[in-house]
Amino acid sequence: MTVNSCWHNYFINKSNIRFVIHFDLPKNIKLNLNGYYNSKTRNVRSQENIDPRYWVDLSLSTTFLKKQGTLSLNFRDALASRTYKSVGEREGYTLVFSMKQASRQV
Repeated sequence: MTVNSCWHNYFINKSNIRFVIHFDLPKNIKLNLNGYYNSKTRNVRSQENIDPRYWVDLSLSTTFLKKQGTLSLNFRDALASRTYKSVGEREGYTLVFSMKQASRQV
């Protein structure tokens, strides 16, 4: 595979990373990767420990009819990892919260 061009954009702070990577492939095919990672954190206000979260979305697209039309295939949550989980310790009980944020979509 030959990559004709590639650009990326990313944002990093002390607890998370967000990135977008774009590849121009041969035959007018474009590949885009979009990802996110958030490290384990502690919410001081609610006294909850929040587990790490991460996901990757990807898309492929191509043009046809002399660039008059576009065909795209988008794959959301390629790693099936878009979840949220927190554990809060209170006096006398523990609160566990877990949620699957969105189903995988193609």
